[in-house]
Amino acid sequence: MDSANNLDRKAFLALIAGAVAIGTAPIWMRYSTVTPASAAFWRMALALPAALLWGFATGGVAAVRQAVQDTLRYFGPLLLVGLWLAIDLGFWHWSVQKTTVANATLLANLAVVFTSLGGFLFFGERFGRRFLGGLTLCLAGMGMLVGQNAELNPAYITGDLLGIAAAVGYAGYILSTSRIRTRISTLAVMIGTSVTTCLFLFPLAMMEDGATWPTGLAAWWPLVGLAVVTHVLGQGLIVYGLAHVRAAVGAATLLIQPVVAALLAFILFGEALGALQGIGALAIFAGIYLARTAR
Repeated sequence: MDSANNLDRKAFLALIAGAVAIGTAPIWMRYSTVTPASAAFWRMALALPAALLWGFATGGVAAVRQAVQDTLRYFGPLLLVGLWLAIDLGFWHWSVQKTTVANATLLANLAVVFTSLGGFLFFGERFGRRFLGGLTLCLAGMGMLVGQNAELNPAYITGDLLGIAAAVGYAGYILSTSRIRTRISTLAVMIGTSVTTCLFLFPLAMMEDGATWPTGLAAWWPLVGLAVVTHVLGQGLIVYGLAHVRAAVGAATLLIQPVVAALLAFILFGEALGALQGIGALAIFAGIYLARTAR
């Protein structure tokens, strides 16, 4: 029992750390000089060699060889994981161009609702009042964090729908990753999703008007940050955690992302943070605690 509790606690802490790392994504994007879809593609393309280096450093040649073999063996399921992630990344970047950032952020984080719904419909997961209360508190906190800048405007309907589609994509990614991770290692998932997501994102990057290929150090370092910090470190920790924590709890925990992004934007860019945003952040943390401790 103690070992199971320790594993659960370790996985939960990994999810928190992963969410913090992913919360840096908007900051890297702010410095990026390529188009949004291109940034998403380069994030995944550069993550592949970074993941391989991580594998060699932590497990040696044998671990990387096994991960590559598992990637080939489970390429079909990993292709589905990559498709879900490409939907999330591609649609969210498009939504930012066609609606407000606040709307895109708020709608994309509805992934926690779709993850819970998907777990209930497809995997028979059941949720008690404590979890549902925590989920409601998280969503209320999210509304307080970014909702004051959200707008109900018919001109934004396309971008808003893309934001919802991104949320569905991220929910599919979380649910599919939580299943495949029980069969193969975190490294195999990272290698597989880097390859498969690139296959879907490359055509999107080519279709988008604007700079696709980064030129100069100033153009490359934000993309390296996206790949190493946001994807390899952030998603690597999340993939590990999702193997040991219910997908819905994991999705709720990932609502830490916008809190981190708001705090970093305040520190680096002087973006305002008021009392309402502070209360919203506290509500998110309280909701995560309730969801985490629910049985």
